[in-house]
Amino acid sequence: MALTAKRVQIERSASILSIATLALWRLRQTWFLLCITTLGMIAAVVIIGAIPLFTSVITTAGLRNVLNATPENADIAVNASTLGISAPIMQSVHTQMNGTMRQNLGSLVQETQFALVTSTFALAKPPQAQTVLFTEGVDMAQAKTHLNIIQGRSASLASQAGNVIEVMLTPETAQALHVAVGSTFQLQFSYLLQRSAFRDANPLPAHTSQVTAYVAGLFQINAANSVYWHGNDFQPTKFATETATIYNYSLLVSNNALFTLFDDISTAAHTDAIYTPTEGGYTFVWYYHLETQRIFSSDLDALIAHINSLQLVYLNLYGNIPDPGYPYLQRAQALSPLFGTAEAPGLLDNFQSRVQVARIPVLIVGLQILALILFFVNLITGVLVERQAETIALLRSRGASSGQIFGALLTQSIVAGVVAFGSGIPLAVLVAFALAQRILPAAEQDALNVITLNSLAAAQQVIWYAVAVVLVTLLTMSLTLLAAARTDVLAVRRENTRTGKRPFWQRLNLDLIAGVVALVGYGISLYLTNISGILQSDAQTLVITPLSIIAPFFLIIGCMLLFLRVFPFLLRIGAYFAARGRGAVSLLAMTSIARAPRQSMRMTMLLALAIAFALFTLVFRATESQHIQDVSTYLAGADFSGSLSSVSSSLSPAQAQSQYQHIGGVISASVGYASSGVGGIANMSMQIRAVDVSNFARTVIWSSASDQQAGTQLLQQLATERSQAISSNIIPVIVDANVINVLQLHVGSVFPLKDNSSTGPNLRCVIIGVVQHLPTVNDRVTLANGAEVGGVLLDYQSYASVYAQQAKQQQLSGTTPPLINWVWLHTKSDAVSLANVRLALTRTMPLTQLIDRRALLDALNNDPLYVVIGGILGVGTVTALLLVLVGDLLASWLNVRTRLTNFAVLRALGTTPRQITSVLLWEQVVVYTTGLLLGVAFGITFALTVVPSLTITDLNTQINGGVFYSLQNTFPVQIVLPSTLFFALLALVGLFVLVLVMMVRIVSRPLLAQALRLNED
Repeated sequence: MALTAKRVQIERSASILSIATLALWRLRQTWFLLCITTLGMIAAVVIIGAIPLFTSVITTAGLRNVLNATPENADIAVNASTLGISAPIMQSVHTQMNGTMRQNLGSLVQETQFALVTSTFALAKPPQAQTVLFTEGVDMAQAKTHLNIIQGRSASLASQAGNVIEVMLTPETAQALHVAVGSTFQLQFSYLLQRSAFRDANPLPAHTSQVTAYVAGLFQINAANSVYWHGNDFQPTKFATETATIYNYSLLVSNNALFTLFDDISTAAHTDAIYTPTEGGYTFVWYYHLETQRIFSSDLDALIAHINSLQLVYLNLYGNIPDPGYPYLQRAQALSPLFGTAEAPGLLDNFQSRVQVARIPVLIVGLQILALILFFVNLITGVLVERQAETIALLRSRGASSGQIFGALLTQSIVAGVVAFGSGIPLAVLVAFALAQRILPAAEQDALNVITLNSLAAAQQVIWYAVAVVLVTLLTMSLTLLAAARTDVLAVRRENTRTGKRPFWQRLNLDLIAGVVALVGYGISLYLTNISGILQSDAQTLVITPLSIIAPFFLIIGCMLLFLRVFPFLLRIGAYFAARGRGAVSLLAMTSIARAPRQSMRMTMLLALAIAFALFTLVFRATESQHIQDVSTYLAGADFSGSLSSVSSSLSPAQAQSQYQHIGGVISASVGYASSGVGGIANMSMQIRAVDVSNFARTVIWSSASDQQAGTQLLQQLATERSQAISSNIIPVIVDANVINVLQLHVGSVFPLKDNSSTGPNLRCVIIGVVQHLPTVNDRVTLANGAEVGGVLLDYQSYASVYAQQAKQQQLSGTTPPLINWVWLHTKSDAVSLANVRLALTRTMPLTQLIDRRALLDALNNDPLYVVIGGILGVGTVTALLLVLVGDLLASWLNVRTRLTNFAVLRALGTTPRQITSVLLWEQVVVYTTGLLLGVAFGITFALTVVPSLTITDLNTQINGGVFYSLQNTFPVQIVLPSTLFFALLALVGLFVLVLVMMVRIVSRPLLAQALRLNED
């Protein structure tokens, strides 16, 4: 029995193998379609595998860009205050602090600098009564390369005999202390020999030691070296208190010299250290820098966790140590922009918010691209099956079972899947690398080490995506092959004559299901929009945005399937009307499509989806580009703007304006006063702009042409009413729409205005005009309490005059009108002019809070959110167009090949080639017109509903996450139709002509005898 069963199993396996061999032999002519199917599967693996890898590279570039935006962004400063000081104490504290840092961040941080800061030195003969001397000890061998030594040399690395230390001063400090290079002055160093003496109610008197300071050199900190010194310029400063004015001076010395001095004193006193007479007298500062080249986007969550852990360690363990033992560490704190609070998240938290906003749209768009590719693969599989239908029926008639035929066909699909899996993974890595290399600017190309540093790991990242895509593709193909394996000769003949079997999606009513999903999505989105007032901004963005993308997608799919459900009925109506006409060409075309509409429906669906996706992508890129332009204009208000220095502010408006007007490349300059205040009975927060009305309108950039025209006329009116304003003490102003809406005012209304930046008088203002948005005023973001911000534009001369008069009337002694503090520039756009202006605004006439509109525009164009979504949509558009080209060519080729006999019969009955061409033309016109109309309709619908949700722009990388989320819901998005749509239409017409020429060529090439020859069954 065992031998018999084994023989039956062997015979069955041999039968299956023979059937598969016969099938492969008989189906050898379909190798081209099989290759196309394999290419479709490879494309699916490549695109779906490349999307996460490309996203990882771009996100890594964005993360490093945030960390490298300013030198301080990736720095962590550790300040440790001790009660005692000596070289061993410093080493012990350093070991403790460095161990804490390494425990949390490991090798990702590198120690870059060390400094010792103390205020225990005092001038023996201070030039002023209240003088504080800060002595900073640094590694002079490292620091001297970052000093601009004006005179003399750098300080010696070691202390000199006889308590002499070499110091370095700025020229301003040397002048205030009346010393020069080579001269000396006396210092008094105060210390205690008992650690707890200064805590007692009656502390012991401090010991003093005379120290001679030798001036070794004079130095300055220039702009190139300011980063190294973390903003400390060592210049003398002063500040006033209620009782006196305190003067601060800084000395720069070698830390080795200081420790030698301290150790000599402690050794002489037979103590392990000397102690500070004042709490916090000695501060050790270590600077650590993140190795950004080794940070990847995949490490973001772990890095944030480690940063938060480090912050908690310093808060909990080193916040304040009440009675410290050796090494007498009193407190330590870590400072960095990476650290955040509940009110102000850190840099990494803000970036994570941006990544979360972009992650869901990228996933959804990627899935839509995958669905389009799977539809193409299904279409090609259907073409492959129909091409092999007669051979399958022949095998069935000769005894092959449906399982054997299905196994043979599935073998072909599995071979194609294996080829796609093996070749798609390395191609996905190459595509991601090439796309990222092309998109990333030169300064961010280092992010490519996500792939180059470990190509094997990058390939492993793609493997599971490739496995999922191949399995889903094989499942899709298996369903089609399973149905085809059950056909016989009679079914093939019947199907070729008239289609009677409903498609799979009709049997499952997928059109109704998609419609229900879309309606549910729209309902939830509408509900969340209506309750947006009680939702947090991050919930609005992270929930409503995905729904705004998913719901239109299912709506389009549902509408398309619903249309295709009634498409055969519409074709029959078209055939009915064609039958009542005089020509037979249209009747033949409409009847042919109506009797077997499956192929036409497939082509229509593919064409409509591709056109919709391509149209959506073009509209998105054009809209996003315009949105970025609007955002940069909104933020900057002018080509360049910034806060004036104290020197420029002391000048008259005409002098300051002339100073900036003469910069090469500047077309127009305008100066004024920018501040914030409150206005109206409700004390609405307002941004005040007191400007030079003669040139402000032509210097700034208005948000719209209507605002520019109205604003120019209103500014002229402000100049006209200047004298009346001074005489009446009522300032005419221009306000934005927010002021009108919140305060319920109108033109002619009078309201109070108070400047927050001064203790000046309350002013009365009258509204002479309203514009939607005032340039340079940030009125899009609400305050923490939900209140809106308004803008007020007024004449500076009127403002200063009325301000002075009101201050005098309200008896505010010592109150003077605010000086000009801001400048706006309109410049040329060529590279030479821009370089000249930027050099002047950073070196010659530096501005603080400088806003460069064109630099901001470049930064927004390279924002990772925009780059990721734009890059993926670009890949999707190319894919869609290629699918349309290949799919329509193959479908049209198969459609003509299967009807060669019919066309041959028509030619034998006397039909001319021109008439046959007309029939084909009618058929293609029906298919392409329907696909074009559906594609345009669905593309516009998709663009209008989805583009505003995908247009996510980072207005400011330094803002906190909540403001970033709210900006996505408040800044308006205007849909832009690009000019490239015309060229896309031309490409579609070219494809139509190509398909028609190919079909006519196929029909006209075979001889009648060959076409009418009976087949082999």
